[in-house]
Amino acid sequence: MCKCNSSNQKMTVLPKEQEFEAFLSELHEQEFEEENYSYENERTLLQEVMEEFEDENPAPVPFKNVPFAPLPPEGSYWPLISTHELAEVISYMAPSGLIGENRKRFGASRKSSGGRYHAAIDMYAKHKDSVIAVDHGTIIKHGAFNGKTYSLVVKHTTMVINYGEVEKELAPGLKVGSIVFPGQIIGYAGKNPRGESMLHFEVYTIAAKTNQKWHKGSKAPAQLYNPTLLLLYLKNFGKRATQEASVNKEDTTTAAPVINETRATKRNASFSEKIGWGTHLSLIQKRLETNATQGEEAFAHAVARWQKAQNYPAKKITGILDRVTWNLLKKSLDITNKMSAKRKGTGWVISGGRDIKWVLCELRRKGLLTISANEMEMFRLVSGAESNEKISAVNNWDNVFMSMGFTQFTIGVNTLQRVIRRVPAAYKKYGIELTEGEKYPGTDIDKIKGTTRPGDLRSYEWGEKFYKAGLDEEIIVALIQEARKRLNDLLAYSDPTDFLRTKFANHRFPNLWAHVYESNNAAPSPFKKALKEAITEAIKTRIENPVRLSEMITKKFAKKWHRARHIAKKMHADQITVLDDAAYCN
Repeated sequence: MCKCNSSNQKMTVLPKEQEFEAFLSELHEQEFEEENYSYENERTLLQEVMEEFEDENPAPVPFKNVPFAPLPPEGSYWPLISTHELAEVISYMAPSGLIGENRKRFGASRKSSGGRYHAAIDMYAKHKDSVIAVDHGTIIKHGAFNGKTYSLVVKHTTMVINYGEVEKELAPGLKVGSIVFPGQIIGYAGKNPRGESMLHFEVYTIAAKTNQKWHKGSKAPAQLYNPTLLLLYLKNFGKRATQEASVNKEDTTTAAPVINETRATKRNASFSEKIGWGTHLSLIQKRLETNATQGEEAFAHAVARWQKAQNYPAKKITGILDRVTWNLLKKSLDITNKMSAKRKGTGWVISGGRDIKWVLCELRRKGLLTISANEMEMFRLVSGAESNEKISAVNNWDNVFMSMGFTQFTIGVNTLQRVIRRVPAAYKKYGIELTEGEKYPGTDIDKIKGTTRPGDLRSYEWGEKFYKAGLDEEIIVALIQEARKRLNDLLAYSDPTDFLRTKFANHRFPNLWAHVYESNNAAPSPFKKALKEAITEAIKTRIENPVRLSEMITKKFAKKWHRARHIAKKMHADQITVLDDAAYCN
């Protein structure tokens, strides 16, 4: 029985009847053992995403409490380039029955080594088919696997993957310690002792250092993931590498920078204490994808690779974590800047936390926020004017009484209240609640519980509450959602024909969109009219260049507001920037 789709070679293959019955019997025994375990408590974002296409790809039955691998980073790749007719068949057990081949599924029984469970999914492939890196990573192991094929273990951004049953020869230039990139060819499908070729796809937590066997009668390895949902996700949403593109990427990016290893190692050992980055070594190692310490040459090489990835000039790639490199590197680490508070007039200006870019990258990596590199860059540019690019910024001295966030939502015109209503429980943790149905006397301002007049919010205590709330992940996501709504509301008024979205693909040109967003932030009433006029003229004159459109917007806005040109300059509106999703967060 076969279910086929000619457009993408999706196929369901049922095994022999007796093999299927034996599998169902084994599954029944597992269910009896695990009847008190609630898998609903283990639901992940990946499982929720799977529901969107469950009719075609039914969700898999969990196996022996092993958690499913997490959602991969945006821009991840399907791990094979193959012409095998079943190349995209993923073998697993669904509630309706077995899909694929029983012995290839995760958890299948193995008689070898005294009896064990299959800790991977075997993917159909032809001999010498190209194996592709799913995500950014570092090769941490390459060794014998089953007598004829080899194991290639790569530590990726969110997980460790064993690309098993590959040839001994890796892709040119690769070895243990090499950095690999999403979509890059890293190896080739081998031929095992049975004469079969496949890709053995095995996944572990980020802490794993090698692959492990799972013997029957023993608990599953603590670091093991079930890869089924991950492969289903990559099959439906992952990018597909091509032979030529993968080779080109490999040729241009994997060459290791040449450094003076002895000098770099000596300087790093000294600078770790002198500059102070030694106290953050574990975070640095994670970011540089190395286990080496500052006194080892491997650490210097990891620094050099990172410097190269940041487009340092060749002569500046030294492998030395000096002050310049450290100031740039620490922005991407989970190091919260100390809160900066300054009295201003009748209130305070308070800011701090991590740089917004890296916070948004982290939220995207965790699957808490769906956002493109270009949209993140738009918010980074806007936050440069509003919060010095810090994730949390509070201003409670001016006539709107309280402004919060990296794009500044305010109490005085009820925009911050809209954010609070999105996640009231999150704000309540910091002592911030709305008194629903009540307004401050003589105003149209929705009231904050614990205050009698809006001026009460100008105290340091209230500023600190809102500052701490601005570091909360749930509130940051709500701020992004409200910022998107603000932009959509602006376009609904000024651009009813969707000229901007059609010609300039929302957020694809972050400088243009940051210019639009921040101008509206500064003076919404005159800017809405100016933008409408600029769009009308741009349509008539058929403008398709984002810089020319920015110039026209600035010209119209400058007639209505004196700081229009200052904002255009601040947002670098004279530049065209289009960013790559896969590279932005590196």
